[in-house]
Amino acid sequence: MIKSPYSLNKKIYLSSDKSIFFYKKLFYIRTVEELIAKEYKKKIFKTPTHLSIGQEAIPVGIINNLSKYDKIYCSHRAHAHYLSSNGSLYKLFCELMGKRDGCSGGKGGSVHLTSKKNGFMGSLPILGESIGLAVGAALSLKIKKTKNIAVCFFGDAVLEEGIFYETLNFAIIKNLPVLFILENNFFASEMSIEERLGKFSNYQKKLSGFNINYEKIDGNNIDEVYNKSKKAINLIKKKITPIFLECVTYRILEHCGPNYDNLENKNKRSESEVLHWKKACPLLNLKSYLINLKKIKLNFIEKIEKKIIKKINLDYNRALQSKFPNKKELYSHVY
Repeated sequence: MIKSPYSLNKKIYLSSDKSIFFYKKLFYIRTVEELIAKEYKKKIFKTPTHLSIGQEAIPVGIINNLSKYDKIYCSHRAHAHYLSSNGSLYKLFCELMGKRDGCSGGKGGSVHLTSKKNGFMGSLPILGESIGLAVGAALSLKIKKTKNIAVCFFGDAVLEEGIFYETLNFAIIKNLPVLFILENNFFASEMSIEERLGKFSNYQKKLSGFNINYEKIDGNNIDEVYNKSKKAINLIKKKITPIFLECVTYRILEHCGPNYDNLENKNKRSESEVLHWKKACPLLNLKSYLINLKKIKLNFIEKIEKKIIKKINLDYNRALQSKFPNKKELYSHVY
């Protein structure tokens, strides 16, 4: 059983205003993905989809420290990152349904999301591919002498790909303004990190020879993610240097799809392991913190939630009524 290396129910020190802001973001993303999981079984969505339930604090905390001129690249599990970047929810729903109003014209599906006006350059299904693009973008930003950075989000399996070490080495040699974000949820598809790497799963030790600024943080604590990534981003912009953050987290649902794989599929995760990690849920722990604040009342939080749910349902129903692409568009934007 994989347990959290951090104490559960870690304290949060954010102000009440900042906590409410982050709770809205986390609840919004969680509710969107729960709706997707629920409706997925009805075959409304036309694409394989990778859900981020349990991991939302990482993109929310980090992306809210970025400007729209910073460049964000992501792997296949990208709904939370796209929405954290203020990508259109209506366009996300349309993309998952294969509709022409989708953010990729209904052709890319869940793994090809983009919202360039918000700095979200795209998500990619090929393992490790987003890192190469992010480092290339960082090189461009340095050549142009901008004050912006590139950020790449990726899972632990990427560290088993050659492209990771090649691009990491290049970024260090060239002193590029890039933030590497490892979202370590301990699984590559259905295989755990223990099965894949055993005693070699200490990434900090593994990368020590690269001489990169490296920090391991609790990816389920929104306070820690926000403040430590803010410090890292400011340092990158000041010194023009790459930084690596390992964010420890856990995905509650299966690798691809809406089910609890420990109960319905052949995955080796035990029910007790999933329940253990549910106690470290970033959304529920932040809600508990808000309720414990004397200034915040439960009915105030409930009003926030109802407003968010109403907005989500409006976008979802609008997407259901939208049109599919015309057949003439079949070969456009295809290379």
